[in-house]
Amino acid sequence: MKLLILTSRFPYPLDKGDKLRIYYQVRELSQYFEIILVSITDKIPDKEEYAELAPYCKSIYPIKLGRIRSAANTLWSIVSISKLPAQCAYFYSDIIRNKIGSIISAEAPDHIYCQLLRTSEYIKGLNIPKTMDFMDAFSTGASMRADKGHLIQRWFWKREASLLRKYESSISKEFDNLTIISRLDRDRLKDIENIQVVNNGIDARFFIEEKAEAQYDAVFVGNLGYYPNVRAVGYISEYILPAYEASYKKSLKVNIVGPNSSNVKTWESNHLNIGGWYDNVIDGFCSGRIFLAPLFEGIGQQNKILEAMAIGIPVVTTPDVAKALGMEHGNQLLVANTARSFSDCIHQFLTDKDFTGGMMDRARRFVSLNYEWHAVCQPLIKLI
Repeated sequence: MKLLILTSRFPYPLDKGDKLRIYYQVRELSQYFEIILVSITDKIPDKEEYAELAPYCKSIYPIKLGRIRSAANTLWSIVSISKLPAQCAYFYSDIIRNKIGSIISAEAPDHIYCQLLRTSEYIKGLNIPKTMDFMDAFSTGASMRADKGHLIQRWFWKREASLLRKYESSISKEFDNLTIISRLDRDRLKDIENIQVVNNGIDARFFIEEKAEAQYDAVFVGNLGYYPNVRAVGYISEYILPAYEASYKKSLKVNIVGPNSSNVKTWESNHLNIGGWYDNVIDGFCSGRIFLAPLFEGIGQQNKILEAMAIGIPVVTTPDVAKALGMEHGNQLLVANTARSFSDCIHQFLTDKDFTGGMMDRARRFVSLNYEWHAVCQPLIKLI
């Protein structure tokens, strides 16, 4: 059976959540289907990147996205009465639609799997069985940003949230199957029926036997071009570090790991190191004794939490992140929602070795049992 997978980014390198998700899904799906990968991309993959996907695909078609045209499309969607959300307009082009149409005609797939709303406009009206992965509740993410920033930013995100809600509802009718990353995100799209939860998994390489000695008290790992991650770094600097020092009369040292680190350089200090990107991300995780994730505005499933747990690093995060992962405070992780509660959780991990060791063991076992890629992809395979 031929399965055409349409993505809005080439699935390698694994520096963004959507790329990581589809990369591992392609690997699993290739065991059951003949994969035709069509990726809209602003950078044609090099030989090494192409080679990462080639073993799992019959055909690979990267399609160049022109940034000037995309920016113009986005601007037009904002100033006109377009019903297309800006992030969908950015990735849409009639030229690309024609190229995709030609690929579909030539390859004659039995099923089309679209990743994210932003690719769905390309397959409207096609009489081929179709599945779309919402991945996250993007309308909720836009709503969260509508209360932040200056007047124009708030106006833009309020408008985008409204358009996304309408588009999520209307475009879903084009598909035979719909998937999403967590129960929490499915509940946020309560007006859309029959969405199947397909979790992310965890790569076995994170289950290391020994880890290097940490240089910092805590670490945060994430793509620092992603707004909720930027806000998390700001929260650590402006609220958690002062709260810890006020409560315990000592300073914490925190390392910030991830690409696009220039976005958070403003918070660098003697106590907050901006470590940037590590060639081996496991080394980045292992730089801290605790994984600190004050993510109040994120949507979806945070794979960095699973990766930290697999490595054997205790986690402090927010209630919504824990809920999306099906985890409980005091069992697999600690949950906090204020600077004071974050600092108390950090202190408990740093000072109570037995408590910390027991939680690390439970968390690692939970991830191993519930988030193995082969198992989490089975609902998707059955749908297709």
